[in-house]
Amino acid sequence: MSFNGNLYETDEGLELTTKAQIHTHDSASNTALNVSGNNGYLLSENSATSTGLEWIASPSSSASSYIESVYDLSTTVPKKHFVEFFSSNGTIPDRWSSSIGVSGSITMPTGDNNGILLNTGTTANSYARLHFNNVNNFANDNASIIFIGSLTSLAANFEAYLGFNAGTTAGLGQGAGIYLTQSKANISSWSSGGAFTFTDSTVAADTSDHVYQVTLSGANVKTYIDGTLATTITTNLPSVDLQPFFAVNTSGTDRNFNLKYCEAWNI
Repeated sequence: MSFNGNLYETDEGLELTTKAQIHTHDSASNTALNVSGNNGYLLSENSATSTGLEWIASPSSSASSYIESVYDLSTTVPKKHFVEFFSSNGTIPDRWSSSIGVSGSITMPTGDNNGILLNTGTTANSYARLHFNNVNNFANDNASIIFIGSLTSLAANFEAYLGFNAGTTAGLGQGAGIYLTQSKANISSWSSGGAFTFTDSTVAADTSDHVYQVTLSGANVKTYIDGTLATTITTNLPSVDLQPFFAVNTSGTDRNFNLKYCEAWNI
């Protein structure tokens, strides 16, 4: 038995006769939708079917591990991929190494979602750098890094190199990434195969958190800011394997870069 729009009983339509049938409509009349017969299937909207509904396999039931949910293992061989939330107990996670100079420091602030803090201090020529200590696992022509972070101030003299680098010194050697400095009003990018190319984006530099991404290929270096393509560099591309690298330098004014998330992978 079904009910009409006034909640009176009516015999119109198909009575449900099978376990778990659903009473629905196919644009012409009332009808019953049978179950799929597959445990774990989900009911999904599909305008191509007569009722606008269909049973589909649950995404969560098709994979038994994290890697199966990320990759199609029948067609893809997963490559190096790492994720860092900087959520340890106040100490720098073991995979990372730090280089600090003069009054520089690197600390893990307490509290939720505070990440790791690269601090230059106030002495001239101070710096704070975070890297893999020359363990260069990421391909110069087929890798990507995404990270979330912010600067505490844009005033006075400073430089920040953020992304990939072959060594542990900012502004030297090969690499590519985001470049920030007080002399540029907009967020910039850099690429180096020995000589450097710098390219400005149209995104104004500020002290807010941003999601940055740097993608390397044999043809170019692309940077994305908050999911939008910001710059493309085609000259002075790196030609050696690289490591995640974050560095802030100052000529005498305290500057901080707060890094909250980092993920890097070979494509």
